[in-house]
Parts: sequence; structure tokens; C-alpha cells
Amino acid sequence: MSQQFEITELSRLLANMIRIGTIEKTDYQKALVRVRSGEMLTGWIPWITRRASFDSDWWAPEIGEQVVLLAPCGDPMQAVVLPAIYQQKHPALENRETIQKVTFADGAWCSYDRAAKKLSFHTPGDIEIDAGGEIRIRATGQMWLDAEHIHWNLGG
Repeated sequence: MSQQFEITELSRLLANMIRIGTIEKTDYQKALVRVRSGEMLTGWIPWITRRASFDSDWWAPEIGEQVVLLAPCGDPMQAVVLPAIYQQKHPALENRETIQKVTFADGAWCSYDRAAKKLSFHTPGDIEIDAGGEIRIRATGQMWLDAEHIHWNLGG
């Protein structure tokens, strides 16, 4: 092997270790995606999630979403996807470090502002709460209930 070939191969591997790309195809049944980064299209690779054991979380990346490819040893066949990167088409939702916010395509959102100590939810549809135990609601201030109809079943 020539020294020039070794240097070229090492450069290629280093360039592939961390790349920015865009989700091009999805297989949600297998929790895999294909990512385009420049001329390269990866094989089917997994994305990183926050938890995947007894506690688990699911939030699938979508086609067109910009992501980071992390490829151990520079091998794209072993890569994993780290979602996601804000972009002009999909900018950041907020501009303060004290807010955590999640929005959904149908207009639903939830946010917590720790500076204001305020938790907020909005949904264009229904909210369902199912508890295997008690539900308690306490407020040190006022409480409002504004509904067109109220149905009570107090006896079970």
C-alpha cells in the first residue's frame, strides 16, 4: 500500500466521522432512516433517542429533517443519527434558556417556563387522563373551569 493511498484513506475516514445530512427515507417499523450527506446516501441506520430500556422514548425524525451523522471509525455503515439541527425552514421555537417547548404539526404544544414557573398546554383536540390511582388538583390561587357542558359520574 502506498503512503499516498494511506493518507487519502485516513482523510476519508476522518471526514466521515461526523457529517451533517438530511433524512431522506424512513422505516418506522424498524426504527431506521437513510440520510443524504452531500453525494453520500447511507444505508439503513438507527437514530439516537434519550432512553431505550425499561424507560423508553419515541420521537422519530422526519423526512427533510437536518441531522448529524456519527460514524465510529469513519465507517458510514456503522453510523447513527443524532437528531436534529435547527435550520431556516425549521427555526428554534424560543429564545430563552428557561423555556422548554414542544410543538406538533397539528398546532398542539406544551411548554414550561421555569423563570415564570408556568406549565402550559394547548391541543386542537381532546385531552384524556387515565390514572390507576387518585387524581388530586390543588391550587393556592383561584381555579376556573370553563366548559360548554359538564358531565359528572361520582358513583363509579
